[in-house]
Amino acid sequence: MRMGSSTLLPRVGDVFDVLIHPTRDLIRQGSLLYHVYISSIRVLTGFLIGSLLAVIIGMMMGMWERVRDFITPFIELMRPLCPVAWIPFAIIIFGGSTLSNVFGYRFTESILDYIQTAQLFIIAWGAFFPVLINTIDGVMGVRKIWIETAKTMSATPHQIWAKVILPGSFPRILTGLKVGLGISWMVVIAAEMFPGPPGGIGYLMMEAYAQTEINILAAGLIAVGLVGALLNGILSAIYRIFANWQAKER
Repeated sequence: MRMGSSTLLPRVGDVFDVLIHPTRDLIRQGSLLYHVYISSIRVLTGFLIGSLLAVIIGMMMGMWERVRDFITPFIELMRPLCPVAWIPFAIIIFGGSTLSNVFGYRFTESILDYIQTAQLFIIAWGAFFPVLINTIDGVMGVRKIWIETAKTMSATPHQIWAKVILPGSFPRILTGLKVGLGISWMVVIAAEMFPGPPGGIGYLMMEAYAQTEINILAAGLIAVGLVGALLNGILSAIYRIFANWQAKER
């Protein structure tokens, strides 16, 4: 097969044509923009679930040594497991249920029908550990003098948490969120390549591969990179606005 063959290496013009027409139907599977939308909703939902749990548990582990000593062995046991390795088990455990099933509906004809619980588990797993580790480090890294000063001013435990610990650990938490969101975006592409609800960049790329539409496959890869860069840019902007004080302090 020649290197110039479009079946092996797509023409730049063909790939560019797919990217500049994001609303055009592709291989009767919907537009590129539609699949980006489906993947984004899946990622943001799973990411929010995983991050929320990670921040709550991380705060508890960072503030209380007994909680940290009890949970750490389980964390160290589960953390090395790659999220992608969970895909077959997640499919077996959760089956083909979607969020519409979770809320008691069979067919809602809404975005809930496209969010599979197995996919959410995998995405949440990918986001959980980076956020958790950074939250623990952030809480434990809060300067003791800040906490002692708050206590001398008769601050309640809730006030110490809200006014000292949370703001002090926020920069590290944001760092974990950036890493976790990047992993979630990578994981969803793999999750969508397995059997499940139609839609999503991973699903589109598998269909393009099956139909030897290499230009669409390449455009999907570029779209993955662009969306990932956009999400990272949003969190970086949030960091500069709300957490840049830490860098200035140093």
